[in-house]
Amino acid sequence: MSPSLGGQWQLLVLLLASALASPLVAQPAGQGGGQAPQEPEVFGEIIDIRTGFVRVTLPAGAAPPRAEEIEVLWRKKPQRVVRVVGGADDPLELGIAVDRSASMHAAFEPMRAAALKLVNEAVSDEDRLFAVGFSNETRLLAEGRGEAARVIAALPTSPELGDRPTALFAALTRTLQLFENADARAALIVVSDGCDTAGDLASASAVGRRASDLAIPVFLLMPDRNICQNTLCQQDAAGKWECKPEASPSILHGDAPDMFNPANRQTAMAQSSLAGGATEERDRFTGLISANGGGDFVVNDPEDWEKAMKKISDRLGRQWTVVFEPSSNEVTSEEIKVYSNAGGRRRRLE
Repeated sequence: MSPSLGGQWQLLVLLLASALASPLVAQPAGQGGGQAPQEPEVFGEIIDIRTGFVRVTLPAGAAPPRAEEIEVLWRKKPQRVVRVVGGADDPLELGIAVDRSASMHAAFEPMRAAALKLVNEAVSDEDRLFAVGFSNETRLLAEGRGEAARVIAALPTSPELGDRPTALFAALTRTLQLFENADARAALIVVSDGCDTAGDLASASAVGRRASDLAIPVFLLMPDRNICQNTLCQQDAAGKWECKPEASPSILHGDAPDMFNPANRQTAMAQSSLAGGATEERDRFTGLISANGGGDFVVNDPEDWEKAMKKISDRLGRQWTVVFEPSSNEVTSEEIKVYSNAGGRRRRLE
């Protein structure tokens, strides 16, 4: 089921006070430590190291937010709102990460068509777009600002061959590092079944937390929501793919006297024991990204792909960034609360 915004604003918070290596953070030339921070002329060009920002997605039909209507609190203390930027006319940074596992073979053609339509309708020459392909490894396929056609052309047309576990969360960890995060709007689109079968240290919680810290909403487009399991795929001479799940785990016992002899016991685990855990991690991941302004979509046919991309495009057109000045170096994202006072009604932005 695709996520619903309902009547609430979706909230993402990023505090830059400690992110000294981020492309968003730059100390203005000649500025001394005791001087007051300067307000940036253009969002993303000169951002003082004590500046943070909040990304929100407004409900459909809502009026553009104004700085005087936004209230940012830390431990009940007001934080100075510097400006509000965003909306459909402001620059966008969009990443697309594509799972190249063989089981995704049917997704490449409709995904490329829908992505091309998305960029034609929602991406301008001022926007930055990049594409990543992954299976057990992650590769940057193309990137550029004002080069959407070249990036879309670099999207995968076929899966990677061989027996490759899907290192989904490791790939997304690396993909999030590719964001410059210097534009008023940002998002990551992930094309995958959401199943991580690599069994490495990366986790859904870590990726969800990192995306939230960077204020980057993640949208997961899945061909189905089946239970995660290892899949065997083969391509015949005509180029047609055939995939089937591996057999369920089974334990084959020998004769009774052999049961106490480990060398004689036969045990066959045809399916990875990671499969059940992978399903739980996928469910955890979809919950995290939905709570942080993104969401998940099941796309079974070309029409589903276009509908999902259209919904993402619509949300990006309603995405805004509230830039604020923390009153203390102790301010953390988890302690920030944001309220809207539009129309004389105070409501918290969740």
